[in-house]
Amino acid sequence: MKITAGMGSVEDYEMLVQAGADEIFCGYVPFDWNQKFGNLMPLNRREVMYYHVQVNVCEDMKLLANMMKDMHVPVAITLNALYYTEEQLKWIGDTILRLMELGFRDYIIADIGLVLYLRERRIPCYIHMSGEIGEWNEPAIRMIREICGQNAGSPQCKRIIFHRKNSIEDMESMIGAFEEKDMEYEAFLMNEMCHFTGGFCNSLHCDEMVHICQLPYRIAPVKEGSLPVKQQQESDIQECIGDTGCGLCALWALQRAGVSHLKIVGRGKSPEAMAADIKAVRKALSILEVSQTQEIFQKQMKKELFGTKCSLQCYY
Repeated sequence: MKITAGMGSVEDYEMLVQAGADEIFCGYVPFDWNQKFGNLMPLNRREVMYYHVQVNVCEDMKLLANMMKDMHVPVAITLNALYYTEEQLKWIGDTILRLMELGFRDYIIADIGLVLYLRERRIPCYIHMSGEIGEWNEPAIRMIREICGQNAGSPQCKRIIFHRKNSIEDMESMIGAFEEKDMEYEAFLMNEMCHFTGGFCNSLHCDEMVHICQLPYRIAPVKEGSLPVKQQQESDIQECIGDTGCGLCALWALQRAGVSHLKIVGRGKSPEAMAADIKAVRKALSILEVSQTQEIFQKQMKKELFGTKCSLQCYY
């Protein structure tokens, strides 16, 4: 299984690659997008302007393309908003063509409408269907494959990214439903675990406002005519690997299910923390490679990576 890691700034690329990432994904939101459409019409579900969460200028993309060629670690560009307007589709299509000239062939997309538009324009990029599309079962995967197609000269679906709420059993069932082995499959592994499903989430994801899933709330019977609000203390989460989401214990099962890529979320996270996460996953994969059983793997992995600390924020 390969590691794909989120990047918030071009300056982080070399550090993440040296830490052991097999692939990088990042956002690209140039100034003319914000000038034309504003920051509240997101291009890639990171509505941030003044923080290193995505690349903002074409010159940086040129620099990134050169580093990608030198270090031979590919970069996928994130375009995973749930929908776009007709005017935005044309802008995105033109931007993809310019990025492809620089060498960027892979794009993470959630909007089926965008896929159809790229097919109509016969833009031959590779598509990673984002988990934000909310694929739940085999018919959904089949529909995605049919819409994207595999024809030369048109966009091709290269990978399915399972959303956070897919169980490993669901993933295995969907992967095993197809005799063709021409598709890659990616699962969330580290960081930013959310108890909501991205495909149904219309909240903003920026640093100026707290994420809606992190607002303090509680579920309780409410008397008619009253709406009590009570601040809840955050749970006592120890500072350790995966303190906002961890799937390391599930690596054995993910491998058996047929997952080919492991997502470490972290656009905007400090590069040092991301590098530490990548190294931890790389170490866990090396332990997995020599383990004879799932029990042996989990015991040895926890011993070497966690010691007595565990975040208890399990993805699976």
